[in-house]
Amino acid sequence: MTDTGDAAEPNLTRRTLGGFSWSVGGRVLGLVAQIAYTSVMARLLTPELFGIMASAQVVLLAGQILAELGIGRALVQADELSTEQVRAAFTASVGLGVVLTGVLVLAAPAVGLLFDDPAVTSVTRVMATVLIFITLGLTAEAMLLRSMRFKQVALLELGAFVVGYLFVGIGAGLAGAGVWSLVAAAVTKAAVFTIGCLLVARHPMRPMLAWSRVRSLYAFGSQVSVISVVEYLTLALPPTAISRALGQAQLGQFNQGNRIVELPFVNISQALSDVLFPAMARVKEDRQRMAGAYLTALQVTAGLLLPCAAGLAVASDEIVLVLLGDQWGPAAAVLPLLAFQPVVLMLSHYGGVVCEALGTLGAKLAIQVVTLLLLAAGFGLTGTHGLLAMVLAMLVVRVLRFVAYLALMHRILPLGHADQPVALLGGLAASAVVAAAIWGWTSLAHSLGIVVPVVLAGQVLVGAVALTASAFYGPLRGTRDVFVQRLEWAGIGAGGPGGRLLRVLRTGQPESAARP
Repeated sequence: MTDTGDAAEPNLTRRTLGGFSWSVGGRVLGLVAQIAYTSVMARLLTPELFGIMASAQVVLLAGQILAELGIGRALVQADELSTEQVRAAFTASVGLGVVLTGVLVLAAPAVGLLFDDPAVTSVTRVMATVLIFITLGLTAEAMLLRSMRFKQVALLELGAFVVGYLFVGIGAGLAGAGVWSLVAAAVTKAAVFTIGCLLVARHPMRPMLAWSRVRSLYAFGSQVSVISVVEYLTLALPPTAISRALGQAQLGQFNQGNRIVELPFVNISQALSDVLFPAMARVKEDRQRMAGAYLTALQVTAGLLLPCAAGLAVASDEIVLVLLGDQWGPAAAVLPLLAFQPVVLMLSHYGGVVCEALGTLGAKLAIQVVTLLLLAAGFGLTGTHGLLAMVLAMLVVRVLRFVAYLALMHRILPLGHADQPVALLGGLAASAVVAAAIWGWTSLAHSLGIVVPVVLAGQVLVGAVALTASAFYGPLRGTRDVFVQRLEWAGIGAGGPGGRLLRVLRTGQPESAARP
């Protein structure tokens, strides 16, 4: 008798790990490109110009959520899709995108008033065109993710970033275009990615006005969108509050400091989301398997990213000086607090993915609403105390949100009381090891008068060594064992590079040294 659950596990794990490797691989290359872009543009433009762009992007994100209406997630999640449903979804998405673009263009003066800066008005009008490109490519990207074609999506995203930001953005910045260089980069990237998705997916695009074909998709998507609106308000509140309380220059400092920590963490978070959601949608009837996938994601993410966040916090001054320059002092001051925020958001994100996969959206919405209210209260209390106090309030609220998701996951998944805390312990202990190692090197380097770029290079090296030692000889050994087990389930280990990697992970020694 064949156990179909066990047979399906390795196959799905293999596809998930393969997708993750491509998704992360593309985003690692993209991370290098983004670091180069951020470093160059931070020296070409002032903090005020970054603040103007950040203000316009707050409103653009609202338009994007309304334009999508959760239809991308619904297309990925649907058990079956007909050609007519794909055509109708594409038609509806594009039509809604055109309408919302017009609305945003007309509402741009109000956006300028909201942020008390007339420059935001013109930037918002041009950035509104991004909505058309997003909705044109929405169905195509969803179809690629649905079929787990992560390699193509990763390559398209990387190519679009290189063309939009490295060539167009930096080129315009060097030519003296100011804030319009940031706008040109964003619009070009969206256009190139959409064109690429359409060419690769090649889904039916003949217009079809048939609400009956997409009613079920929008029924699911609208629930996701209600949550997305609340999530948007949670994301939009910090830059809006900072801009109104402290001004565009401080918003620019916050935005660039936030960008430094988001570069590595958000890229990996999006890669995991692209892979994890389609995979979970396929095992939603087996909560035991879903609980195992959730704990694995929690443990591996905490084990990898919490130590990285600790390292960023300790090395914040050197990172900002090397990447951004000496005009970004306030960004360096808040970077230690900002470093942990994307990690907490990413760990919470897994709970959100589980809720979407199981259709448990009411509890997710309640958590988001409470988070928004707490964040508003926090900013109300700290708005007169400066940027550092406001960022601290953000971190406290996001930690409370993560704790709420831990409680929810314990209720809806077959998890023991200690399962989730134990999954986090290794990452927390490794964070202390990495932070202590980097702090020791930094103190020694400063006492010897070593130049800042060399200090930063040493911090990266020491942190990597401390993290590796934690994985093989310290608190992350259990996390390494879980990862090795998942690789074995996926059938990686029979030979070739995957087999050699697996043997190294098992023993902590190169293959030649591991042989008797």
